[in-house]
Amino acid sequence: MPVFRLYYIMRILKGLVIIILIYFVSSNLGNFNAMKNTNCSEEISGLKTCIQLKNRKIELNKDFKVNLIFKNNSEHPIRIYLINAEFFRSFQSYFYLLFNGKAKFISNISPPHGYVVTEDDFHLIDSKSEMIFEQILSIDDADIENDLSDIYLEWVYTNKISKWEGNIKTLDGPTKELFDGKEIPYIWQGKVESKITVKIIR
Repeated sequence: MPVFRLYYIMRILKGLVIIILIYFVSSNLGNFNAMKNTNCSEEISGLKTCIQLKNRKIELNKDFKVNLIFKNNSEHPIRIYLINAEFFRSFQSYFYLLFNGKAKFISNISPPHGYVVTEDDFHLIDSKSEMIFEQILSIDDADIENDLSDIYLEWVYTNKISKWEGNIKTLDGPTKELFDGKEIPYIWQGKVESKITVKIIR
């Protein structure tokens, strides 16, 4: 094999190795940053929730995205009830800003009607798997005080629903029976809380 061809092949291999190393480092750096900006709850009946931020520095009066992670640590499927439309979740998934021994409710209050629940709002998570939802929040400058030290964003998820019967009168009309009106398969019930430290930027 001519020397110049061998040299050419070696340069290609060197370039490939560099590309692989760059990809490996960037992937692991992304995972590290995600872990650094994620905090999880205790496990309750096989379910653990984690709150994840792209950046823990939050600007006042500006929307920011929160990833809501549901982890099924059990040996069987778990079904969670979480309305797909963010605006109608505040009775089951809500947020507080914790500071100076106070808890400030920062979720929008969902109206009592305007959304029809379907079986698509009951999400099945396989064993040892997770599911991620997004929520957009904003912190108003009237929500907090000056001279704050430790500030936490707390996420609370709760569910008491075990079955969804039909023909119950509501402002949106009679409810539609879901899951044949029987016990919802694998439904998770309880209350779980997770929180993460944040820094407010004025």
